[in-house]
Amino acid sequence: MTILIAEDDLTIRTNLARLLRLEGFEVRTAENGRLALEMARAQTPALVISDVMMPELDGHGLLRALRTEAATTHVPFVFLTARADRSDVREGMTLGADDYLTKPFERAELLQLVKTQLERAEQRSREIVRLQAETDYLRDHDPVTNLPNRRGFEDRLATAIDAAGRAAQSLAVASIELDGIAVLRHIDGARVADDALRACAERLVTGVPAAVERGLRMEMGRVGDARFAVVFSGVSGEAPVEQELRRLLASLAASLAVGERSVHLAPTAGVAFFPAGGRDVETLLRHAEAAEPPAVPGGTLAFHSPDGQAQLSRRARLLQGLHEALDAGQLSIHYQPQVACRGEAIVGLEALMRWQSPEFGAVSPAEFIPLAEESGLIVPMGTWALHQSVHQMRAWMDAGVTGVRVAVNLSSRQFEDDSLPGIVAEALATAGIPADALELEITESIAMKNGERVLRVLNALRAQGVALSMDDFGTGYSSLAYLKRYPIDSLKIDQGFVRHLQADASDRAICRTIIALARNFDLKVVAEGVETPLHVELLREMGCDVLQGWNFARPMPAAQATAWLLEPGRSLGGGR
Repeated sequence: MTILIAEDDLTIRTNLARLLRLEGFEVRTAENGRLALEMARAQTPALVISDVMMPELDGHGLLRALRTEAATTHVPFVFLTARADRSDVREGMTLGADDYLTKPFERAELLQLVKTQLERAEQRSREIVRLQAETDYLRDHDPVTNLPNRRGFEDRLATAIDAAGRAAQSLAVASIELDGIAVLRHIDGARVADDALRACAERLVTGVPAAVERGLRMEMGRVGDARFAVVFSGVSGEAPVEQELRRLLASLAASLAVGERSVHLAPTAGVAFFPAGGRDVETLLRHAEAAEPPAVPGGTLAFHSPDGQAQLSRRARLLQGLHEALDAGQLSIHYQPQVACRGEAIVGLEALMRWQSPEFGAVSPAEFIPLAEESGLIVPMGTWALHQSVHQMRAWMDAGVTGVRVAVNLSSRQFEDDSLPGIVAEALATAGIPADALELEITESIAMKNGERVLRVLNALRAQGVALSMDDFGTGYSSLAYLKRYPIDSLKIDQGFVRHLQADASDRAICRTIIALARNFDLKVVAEGVETPLHVELLREMGCDVLQGWNFARPMPAAQATAWLLEPGRSLGGGR
């Protein structure tokens, strides 16, 4: 176990090294911060003990540098200081130091400090490993059904394609859409819709053993809000795939007992074969989705035609309509309040994009936002949403609404160049609102893509005074190093972990862990999907800061949100 000492005084440096070596530690020494930083980069130490005042790079500079690098961001750091000056200590602890030791010190005092810091580091390391294992699973799995999510399914499909190609075999991909889930969610709420999806997933999984007995290998996942996908390996033609799919569709079309009522869904399946219908994941899935026929009672299926005669899919028609939506005035912004967990004062409103399509009616954001992302339309749509939101914030401020922020979601496509800070600055200036009245939300996946560019853009936004939040925390990569490196103010717990909080012990454990993690990084926590008073009570007990969900208000159009905010007795402000 290596301890790195950075100390410009030769006598102190030598004595420290001798004491620690007598205790069995491997010790490396440096006479200034620059050399210590080079040593830490070459070999990550278990602990750094550093003087404050040193030539070339002082202790504060060394700590800043170590905390910005992923390999050393969690290494315990202890300051040695000849002065018990509170400003030195305070600055060091603010930068992320774990402890300090005032010179001169006793041998026992030094050894106890080293022991304590190493034990804490080991405990933190175990917790990080545990959290990373959990988040690795959540990254590839849908929290509602426990099936692979789109990312996880695409990985499995890629493996199956590779195996089929090497063996010169065929495989089939089926895209199964459940007509009726969106209506169920709208009328009965998210919990009922999720219960129905969970029951459908169980029926799909139940059919796997029988299919294996019939010579088919099946893997499946939930790849959309109301869409599952299945890959059939070891197929010898359309007939066995069609027979198996008709069994699955019949099972999905049968009555579902959800709560105290029966629910009937209309499943449809589109099928594409490798290699005729595509040789890669994206093409096969696209062709399978394009082949989905219109929904009919009892379920139906269709096969993709390699000559391109498959009916134009809903997805393609949605994309066509989305190209016209912004100019045609079909998009709007709805606002959902965010309230302080203690006292329930309104502290913000999240801006949520909505699309009223002439062909499809109200289209779920879960359906059109991914299309906008893939096509690049999200960039002009995102800029439009930002301007709409800050101008609405200006209108609220003029009406007397104070102490609240408007939160706007950002897309990864908006980070593809460095123009975003300028766009935000222009929007704020045009609307005439202060930067701290705006919060921008990014997702974990954004943080992982092109890290240096994202960090540069986020730092520029933070320099303007804009607040930054990490949305849907726990559902993606959850690399803990990014929480320390990125200038994030708050974490948003994904609604998937909140929705079944009272019934699911694992969801409660995840929420507690995220809140505790945020506390360690001095971040605020916002919980989404708060639908019941019991959710409020549980999250309040856990120490959550801000709540958002139907328990307080559904997303509302601007006029309705304004009336809601200005209702007599409404408590505004309270801080974030």
